[in-house]
Amino acid sequence: MVLIMARRSPRSGRPRIRSPRHHLLVLLLLLILACTTTAVAADVHRASTVRDQYFDVSGASADAVFASIARKKLGPEPGRGASGLTESSFRYSLEMEVPDLEACRVTSLVLSLDIVVTLPRHRAPHSLSADDKRNWEIYATAVELHEYRHVEIALRGLEEVAARIERGLAAGRIQGSGKKSCKEYIDRLLAEQRETTKRRHADFHRDDSRVVRGLQRNAREAIDKLDSELAKLTAAIDALDTVIAAAQTDQLHAPAGELLAEIHAAIEARNGLLPEHRTLVADRNRRAKDLAWIR
Repeated sequence: MVLIMARRSPRSGRPRIRSPRHHLLVLLLLLILACTTTAVAADVHRASTVRDQYFDVSGASADAVFASIARKKLGPEPGRGASGLTESSFRYSLEMEVPDLEACRVTSLVLSLDIVVTLPRHRAPHSLSADDKRNWEIYATAVELHEYRHVEIALRGLEEVAARIERGLAAGRIQGSGKKSCKEYIDRLLAEQRETTKRRHADFHRDDSRVVRGLQRNAREAIDKLDSELAKLTAAIDALDTVIAAAQTDQLHAPAGELLAEIHAAIEARNGLLPEHRTLVADRNRRAKDLAWIR
């Protein structure tokens, strides 16, 4: 038997016929709206902590300090000790409900990320020279900035996966019934995000290594330029030393006044080059010491 529901039209006065198909569409629309409202109501919370810890290093020079760091054997690479390390620990808690013959619905999800940053700390910074202490402070700051870039990448991953899960729940993308379908959906999105975050860490390491190599190259080029200037200056001083020595030898066979004037002029020229030579040597040694800290 087919039910026909009639409603009088206000214009024509004739009954308006609505078929059971019309009511079925209305019912389906109401069910869709109800499911969407339930999905949007699911709570996805983020919780994160970041904690610093330190390890002691020692040494009065760059080589000694980095040897101390290597002995710590920090990080995953065998035979090479990292100067800093960022470790993440992730967990989640999931609450859900499974109405009869319906897809699992997440009612609450908490994503928790705990990050521990391990940084170097010099045991006796007073044992370093002024230049080495300056370089150590620059290096330690660079390590901290490097590790906290990893922290930013990890926290970005947490925000992205939480937002993605929220969108998925709101769109009703969990397929299948039972709690297993809920957990499999969450685990799949988390696994995909882990791969994305892992790739970002690797990309950052590659880019940062490129920056370090660039700094090393610039430092070596500056040292090479100073070495070239020093070689020219040293050759000029050596030439004046030869003139002075020859004049002093010839002093026995020539008028004293002429040779003395020549000797004094050569000595004055030589002495005039010595301050520049000392400055270049000091600059060259300082840059070489700086280069030893660029790693």
